[in-house]
Amino acid sequence: MACPFFIPTHRLDSWISQPRLSLGDAYDGFCQAAALSWHPSETAVREFCNVGYAASTCSHFPYDAAADAVRFTIVTVSAGAPSVHYVLEKNHWPVRHGVIGADSPELLQKQAQAATDSYLRKVSK
Repeated sequence: MACPFFIPTHRLDSWISQPRLSLGDAYDGFCQAAALSWHPSETAVREFCNVGYAASTCSHFPYDAAADAVRFTIVTVSAGAPSVHYVLEKNHWPVRHGVIGADSPELLQKQAQAATDSYLRKVSK
């Protein structure tokens, strides 16, 4: 699961032994949990941003957030176009789900793109 406020920008190659992650690969990026977008430390990126459920440990996480993690699944790949489903979770319970599309929030679209890039990188090997 990733933090629902995390905007992945590029793969984190320095994370050698990464756990199974919702975005597929570990990513560096920006946080939008506060009023302004900011770049978390590498420790925060590893412990919170890429793994989610940081509501009780990340000092920037909004106390009233609707979700504290998001997970992605590549459902089908036809003609090179993956169908990406998401589930937003709060306290390990699903609160919203759907298919990523043009009407999805930009932040979810960016996370879904990172998950798709990771998936395609792995299946093309």
